[in-house]
Amino acid sequence: FKCARSMDDDAEDQAAELEALQAIFGEDEIVAIDDGHRLCISEDWAGDDNLIFEWTLPPTYPSSSPPEYSLRLASGKDLPKRDATREALQRLWKEADGAVVLYTWIEFLRSQLPELLPLRRESPTGVPEETVDFEEPSELPETPEIAHGEPLVDRRSTFQAHAAVVHSEAEVRAVRTSLLSNAKVARATHNIMAFRLFDERRGVSISDNDDDGESAAGGRLAELLSLTGAENVVVVVSRWYGGIHLGPDRFKHINNVARHLLEEMGVIEGGRKGRKR
Repeated sequence: FKCARSMDDDAEDQAAELEALQAIFGEDEIVAIDDGHRLCISEDWAGDDNLIFEWTLPPTYPSSSPPEYSLRLASGKDLPKRDATREALQRLWKEADGAVVLYTWIEFLRSQLPELLPLRRESPTGVPEETVDFEEPSELPETPEIAHGEPLVDRRSTFQAHAAVVHSEAEVRAVRTSLLSNAKVARATHNIMAFRLFDERRGVSISDNDDDGESAAGGRLAELLSLTGAENVVVVVSRWYGGIHLGPDRFKHINNVARHLLEEMGVIEGGRKGRKR
């Protein structure tokens, strides 16, 4: 038995979802259009074309109605597998069972880009990205300098980002070990991590992330690094849970504190140099 939801509940969910999407993809990427929004979806390896996803939300979304949307290629070419894509999005909407679904849809569309974008090119490095076993034993190098962002507090939960410029997996491990040697950081409810780097010694691009118990948070942090083009950086967001559930707001806070620190460090556009320890 499901409790009836009001339109006010739907409106609150819609507002929270939009804030979370803006935190993940950037406010400049989520473009307001008429009564809805637009997001251009692409990848580093893609050609000049990209997938344009536009949507509007009926008053009864997400409780009983799906988003109204359109999909097209920026080039104006026909979109491959249009019907199959629509069927998949409808299936994902039904599986959400009254929960917000836009992030799930966007992630699905990103996963389908190799099939939807007719033009492709090799990645800038000429090699595929690979994930690594973070626990692989290795002698730790000298720990890179770590920058720390300003804490953000919401309903007794505290979020703080830490980041460092890194050039190898070993340096990523050194940063994480250094952070967890701090008693306060070690006591955090979650220490969510993501990194992207190009290992010149091995000639490979490497990325990985860790939720540390906060389901899907690591992936969203990794998405932030990918969309902003951040490279040779590791970012860790510590969350100290305050006893009150924040819902989608927690993802907005995790990505916002990370984004602000990376901007201050100059890793992505905007901001000033970060505070170092």
